[in-house]
Amino acid sequence: MEIEDGKNFNWTEHYAVIGKYVTEFEKLVNEIRFESSVLFQLRGLKDWTLSSIVFGQRMFTANPLITCFESLCNELFPENKDLLNKLSKFSNAFKKQIENRNDLLHSTYLIGDHMIFIGDKKRDPKQLEVLKNSPTKKGNRIKRVVNSIQDIENHIEELSIIEKEFRGITSGILNYMYEKK
Repeated sequence: MEIEDGKNFNWTEHYAVIGKYVTEFEKLVNEIRFESSVLFQLRGLKDWTLSSIVFGQRMFTANPLITCFESLCNELFPENKDLLNKLSKFSNAFKKQIENRNDLLHSTYLIGDHMIFIGDKKRDPKQLEVLKNSPTKKGNRIKRVVNSIQDIENHIEELSIIEKEFRGITSGILNYMYEKK
């Protein structure tokens, strides 16, 4: 069936990959929030709810949360350079994903029947184009965030890799903190 105006096109795959990306990203944010609370528990906090209240505040979005976690670790075991270096590497990779997430969530998705024709140009609906208006002092600039579903799947894979790294780091932190007691 030829797609003339987009009405016969199933956009489900486009929406699904966006939802999967957001879910995977937020899962990692939740792990960082959880492990931040664990650090307080290891230092004697007895009421888990208190750390949940602190780290659940709106100000603790992804970037402040990973910065706080990194600060806590630097304060708790400054002598363990190996763990802190791994954490720093993870933090840098995660901050890059934060930028990706911000671009993906604050952009225009050319999805839907009304997006088949832009001006007099017909688009291929199988592609996933995501554009972000990013004006500079020199004038308007349109940033192409992704060009395909595969681009977002690549971001999901990167999140999966750094999530595994984070789990290894937090396992190392727990082992170190228990040995240190």
